Amino acid sequence: MPETTFIVVDGIHCRIHEPKHERHSKNPRFCSHKFKEAGLACEIAMSIYENRCVWMNGPFAAGNNDVSIFRSALKGKITAGKLGIADKGHRGEADRWAVPLHMMPLKSGK
Repeated sequence: MPETTFIVVDGIHCRIHEPKHERHSKNPRFCSHKFKEAGLACEIAMSIYENRCVWMNGPFAAGNNDVSIFRSALKGKITAGKLGIADKGHRGEADRWAVPLHMMPLKSGK
């Protein structure tokens, strides 16, 4: 059973000018699903016990999802047995994150 909740984490997107692509007019790696245009993604973690930012990671091309950014660095820094709070973008890491129930997928047949 997880020991404690200690951080809350989420990904943010920032708009940018479209980077040039060798063959295409649009670069799909930088497409932000939040803006429907080019962007960069960053991962931010805030302490639950203190009023401070405890982690920033990025920037990444906005085409990267939250869980892949988490797995690139922050996952290795979280002590086993601890549990943070995240949104549905981190569902693939249930042993590390408490995802609010309203964001969990519905079970079939209900």
